Amino acid sequence: MKQVYLTIDDAVSENFTFKTDILKKHHIPVIFFCRGDRLDAGEDRITNAAKAVSDGFVLGNHLYSHTRVTTLDFDTVKEELLKTERLLDRVYKKAGVERKHKFMRFPYIDRGCGAFPADKSKMSERHIREMGEAMGLIQITSPLPEADEKLIAHKNKIQELLKAEGFTNPDFGKVTYSWFKDTEFYTGCDVNFTMATGDSNLLPKYRHKGVTMDDLFRDLEKNFARDPNSAEVVVMHDYDQEGMPQVFETIIEHLVKQVQFIGATN
Repeated sequence: MKQVYLTIDDAVSENFTFKTDILKKHHIPVIFFCRGDRLDAGEDRITNAAKAVSDGFVLGNHLYSHTRVTTLDFDTVKEELLKTERLLDRVYKKAGVERKHKFMRFPYIDRGCGAFPADKSKMSERHIREMGEAMGLIQITSPLPEADEKLIAHKNKIQELLKAEGFTNPDFGKVTYSWFKDTEFYTGCDVNFTMATGDSNLLPKYRHKGVTMDDLFRDLEKNFARDPNSAEVVVMHDYDQEGMPQVFETIIEHLVKQVQFIGATN
């Protein structure tokens, strides 16, 4: 059975506890990446996040404003990172749980270097092609300029900041894709993924495209078949738009019949 490390972006939404209840029911370990602006939206968000930590979920940093890092200067990235860190520290303190790991995922997998999420000059042609295939949908939906020396330097400076602040990657040891584990996509200080559920295609603003849940399930099957021997780092989202909590539940109920969810931080 395919093994999956599940990660969820854009926490903490208004219906966050609806989702954590579903995940607890199925004993699914998750790393949630939290937007600072959502944690900062009211004490109830801090309380709900603390309850999740008490229940064994792990929370990571997703910056404060959910803005593409390529469009932000370094000082703003640092400010957003540290502001969200202070909120996460509040959550863990409220939960009475030691924060053993500091994980970071950039919004849109924009690592600060433009349209492609890594430095192509440090990668083989095969790795560039395979990473591009895996990440293509994310980049196409919000195109950015190709990286130049200035953007690569921007990305590298941000990585130095993450390292200095103690950010690391989870142990995704059962992922065997070389384009992932042998590149900065995993050896860097931010957390990335090998595939997406495609849940964003069902957001209200994209429904005119006609993508259905069955389409998502077919794409999931196709992606899972790429290499039956490799685990996947899967991303989905804590969306709260109309109908999206039900989309979340439907995807999870489908996946529990198809995969084995495994933890990454033990």
